[in-house]
Amino acid sequence: AILVEAIPYLHGAELLMKLPPGLAAVVFQIVSPLRQQQIFSELSRARCRDILEALSPDVTVEFLAHLGWQAAADTLPLLGGRRRQQILELLQYPRTLAAGQMSNDFLAFPADLSVGQARQDFGKARRHFEAFIYLLGADQELVGVVSASRLFRCEDHDKTLKELGSCFVNALSADEPIQRAAYQVLRSHLPALPVVGRNGRMLGILTTDAALEAVLPVSLSSQISRVFS
Repeated sequence: AILVEAIPYLHGAELLMKLPPGLAAVVFQIVSPLRQQQIFSELSRARCRDILEALSPDVTVEFLAHLGWQAAADTLPLLGGRRRQQILELLQYPRTLAAGQMSNDFLAFPADLSVGQARQDFGKARRHFEAFIYLLGADQELVGVVSASRLFRCEDHDKTLKELGSCFVNALSADEPIQRAAYQVLRSHLPALPVVGRNGRMLGILTTDAALEAVLPVSLSSQISRVFS
């Protein structure tokens, strides 16, 4: 990423074309917004799609915001159905609210799912954020949380996730101002806090990465290495 920032952007785009897609996405995420826009305009459509599919939805939304609405509208068709839907869901929220800077790429299972079944489903439903598994009720409301490490340490495969996890969850309201929500995440000392809408329906998570970007000056937030996004 340091090299891509230092060389002319045309050469930076050529370098990202030669890297494996996953590594290209990591480099693209780290470089500055201006360099992202310059490089993106020179990449093949296939490589643009590979990079955007590999990024967390909230990171993609942030990039599209820098592009501008017309360019963003031209870019969205590159994405697959599931990823495009995730992006469209996030774009409906103002960036000034917790929901506007959350990620909706998280793991959530029914609370009555058994530990054994949850372990099988864990491998089939890979997400960017996997530190916690959020437990949902019949109406997709948030009813609990369990850590991934606790899930795989459990020896009783028939126990339900609700029995294994905790029903005490510190959740953020979707319309919470982003500054206040960000400080709640940072004070929690957790990698993320869930974001809920009406009737407690889980919408996404606000990660420590996003919280730091929200409270730090732009000159510093752009230097943050994202860990949970």
